[in-house]
Amino acid sequence: MTKEERVEKYGSFLYCPKRETLCMGQDYEGTGECLLETCVLDDPAYQARQERIQRRQKELWDKHRGQKKEEKEAAANIRAQNKTSQDLLRMKIEKTRSKMERYYRKGWTNLANKLGLELAEMERRLRA
Repeated sequence: MTKEERVEKYGSFLYCPKRETLCMGQDYEGTGECLLETCVLDDPAYQARQERIQRRQKELWDKHRGQKKEEKEAAANIRAQNKTSQDLLRMKIEKTRSKMERYYRKGWTNLANKLGLELAEMERRLRA
């Protein structure tokens, strides 16, 4: 396999025949296979670095999710401030009704029946 074929097939990675995977080892013969005695993936420094990278990605993802949740709650609170209690109850009734219909379509009749009872109670409160 020529260097061009190897680069086209694996990119800048090398094929490790011991692990049957791609790695970032060293290529001494131009065959596209890693020829190191010890694998780069077993290096403690490499593993520690990868762990730090994964931890940082998780922290960023959690932070992003938290921000999205806060934005969503803030938007809901702003909308709720502009509505009367009856409007909020009507919105809750509509959500419950759509949820109940979804449950019936999925065949979850017990859950849908419970939501139906809640729905009747909310409609009674709305009329009062």
